[in-house]
Amino acid sequence: MKKLFYLSHFLIVFSMLAFSANGQDISKIKVFLDCSNCNENYYRTQLGEVSFVRDRKVADVHILLSSTYLGTGTQHWELQFIEIPEKEGKPTQLTTDTFQAQTENEVDQHILKYIKAGLLPYLLENSSEMEVDFSLPKASEQNMQIVPDSDPWNFWVFEIGGDIDFSKESNQSEYELEGELDLERTTEAWRYRGEIEYLYQNNKINRNGTEFNSSLKRVEASGSVVKTLGEHWAAGVFGRMYSSTFTNIKQGSSLQAAMEFNFFPYKQVATKEFTIAYFIGPRMFEYFEPSIYEETQENRMAHNLSINLNLRKPWGTAEVRLKGYQFLHDLSKNRVELSSELSVRLVKGLFLRTSADFSVIRDQLYLPKGDASIEEILLERRAIATDYETSFSVGIAYVFGSIYNSIVNTRL
Repeated sequence: MKKLFYLSHFLIVFSMLAFSANGQDISKIKVFLDCSNCNENYYRTQLGEVSFVRDRKVADVHILLSSTYLGTGTQHWELQFIEIPEKEGKPTQLTTDTFQAQTENEVDQHILKYIKAGLLPYLLENSSEMEVDFSLPKASEQNMQIVPDSDPWNFWVFEIGGDIDFSKESNQSEYELEGELDLERTTEAWRYRGEIEYLYQNNKINRNGTEFNSSLKRVEASGSVVKTLGEHWAAGVFGRMYSSTFTNIKQGSSLQAAMEFNFFPYKQVATKEFTIAYFIGPRMFEYFEPSIYEETQENRMAHNLSINLNLRKPWGTAEVRLKGYQFLHDLSKNRVELSSELSVRLVKGLFLRTSADFSVIRDQLYLPKGDASIEEILLERRAIATDYETSFSVGIAYVFGSIYNSIVNTRL
């Protein structure tokens, strides 16, 4: 009897758990939320009117949420609501901006309003008994995020930061000091940027009574002015001054003029971008130690070409960058860099992520004469001669099981 009692008790409890786990209302519209930089858990808890699913193919609506930073602390968001199966014509698209002064929660609430606005037609079509709460902001609240006419900062945004890291063991210690100042002013017609960076690292190692002391120091100041030339063109001037013990450069500087063409309108940068940019100008070097070419200082003309492709689509994201550098006094002194990142949904639940970088390096004019010590090599305190550099990574993930994922439970 006891066995029968325990068995019946187990079956009752199991049945209750099984039926209670089926908390999704399959009559609701199914939404596939596709975003890499958003608070998904917040949206799931706030949107009880829909069922979130993990597989795009079983969804009724695919929300593609993407963002890009525009400068001056502004983040531009683009929301596409793609009906599945896809119909002719463009999907519904909404855009909005959030600002640096807003907290993360305020940003979440702001984006949530736009998600609800985009889903409203599908919700109304799916249910004739739905209660809709629609309101407009009060006159005093309208456009409260738009920069007022009397902006005392005139669109300038400044950011100052720094950190100190220290660690110590009985036979070794490591110390790092880093500071940074950024300033930017962005308008529709102009973009100004400036940056100052400082980095100091020091390592001490005591081995068998002998102490090794190694340090690295880098200081850099850079600035640029870019002029908008319509929906596809831009031109600018870039300047830079720097010093680095790693590259043997006591004092370096460059001044470049640049021109860029974007095959897509710049306003679509959140979802697609394909640019070609050309830079040309003088570069000046003064070295801590004589270089392998017996130079203590030199002035050289150089140019470089940069090609960038960025796509964010329902199937995934792709980014490819190709850069070429060349000194004009000796065309054999050059460098080519190719890098890519890819994240693709191959089939239902199967994701592929890859990244690859490859560089051909023939422009190390700054290398000092003589051999680097073993400490400098191991601690990466000095650049060493190389003809190439490469790295590659690949990852795969397969997700299966219930297609629903609206419930958020973070207990324990």
